[in-house]
Formats: sequence, C-alpha cells, structure tokens
Amino acid sequence: MAFVMGVVEGARHQTREQLKEQPYAFMVHGKPVCLPASWDSQKLTEIVITVLKNQSQVKSYSAVSGVLIALSSQSTCDST
Repeated sequence: MAFVMGVVEGARHQTREQLKEQPYAFMVHGKPVCLPASWDSQKLTEIVITVLKNQSQVKSYSAVSGVLIALSSQSTCDST
C-alpha cells in the first residue's frame, strides 16, 4: 500500500497545479487520470493488484509505470 500511495502522491505532486480540483488526479501519457476521492489506500492497492493479475501486458512495465497504468484504467475524468 505504501508503494502505491507513494506513486500516486508523486504523480499527483507533479500535476497538482493543473488538476488541483481532483484529490487523486495525475497525468499518464499526457492524459488526465481522475480517481474518486472516496477511495482509500486499500482500494487503490486492490485495483492495482487486480489489474496486474488480469492484464498480463502491464507486468512488463516498471513498478511505477505499472501502478500508474493500472490506476489510469479506472479514470473518471471523462465522466465528471
């Protein structure tokens, strides 16, 4: 959980001025990723683990990239 949250916070820190209205928002490949504020560290970690188990292509990425790509698959930016 600590690793996942470290990745999220690091990514968030890099884009906080652009996406300041979103508590869990960051950019992946130039596209915004928005995650529900109600999600806690356990939920974020569960999503990463589920995606890594179900989408074997994500396993080929670095650990940081894998976390960001896994979470970006759950983005709600377009639905807000």
